[in-house]
Amino acid sequence: MAWTKNREKLHEAAISTVKAISKNKKLNSSPGVFQRPPSGESIVFSSAPRSTKDLTKWRGESDFQAFWHKFHNDKENIALTLPARMLFNEFEISRVEILGAREFQGSKSNITSFLNQRSIEITDKKSMNYISHGANLWLKNEANFDLSEESKIVINDFIEKYKLDSSTEKIKSEIINNIHDQKQFERSVLKLLGKLKLVKKSEEDQEDSDFENSPGSTKYRSKRF
Repeated sequence: MAWTKNREKLHEAAISTVKAISKNKKLNSSPGVFQRPPSGESIVFSSAPRSTKDLTKWRGESDFQAFWHKFHNDKENIALTLPARMLFNEFEISRVEILGAREFQGSKSNITSFLNQRSIEITDKKSMNYISHGANLWLKNEANFDLSEESKIVINDFIEKYKLDSSTEKIKSEIINNIHDQKQFERSVLKLLGKLKLVKKSEEDQEDSDFENSPGSTKYRSKRF
């Protein structure tokens, strides 16, 4: 019974923390399975864990949503194929998690615990969920997160999938160096996607145009094959 009450308090505290970190008291909260990335001004929480050993992973869900609403700005992007969009989004997710972990150091272990568990739970190695998770971890490894052996396997699979080699190291460094500037960061990511032959040169040029002429906050658009 005591732990049940503690779980309720944890849930309330998590909502308050997300609003405090993001400095957005208008965020709506609801129970359920949260999305990566979140949808609109919403925070979604799974039930607080029944065991204390799962607390860091659960807090990682909360921390990510706080960092997304704090560090990410919605804007209009060009239409991308679904694989390119999933990688593009996951790189942005990784960016806000890295920024959050740097500013709120106690959250780094939470984010790491969540990601390491996700590496175990995604079993279909051919799915884009698995591959895009590898993109996230690829940057996390560069940012010195303490990743598990399972997560390192996912990174290796991502590298092998797109045949990444020393020629992509310069772009990876550029992406990391632009971590504080979303516009420059996304341009660097798009450059990488171009090198991986997931976007065409014309799409890269269109992206630059959108950065300069974006009318404001809009939702991402996706284009399927």
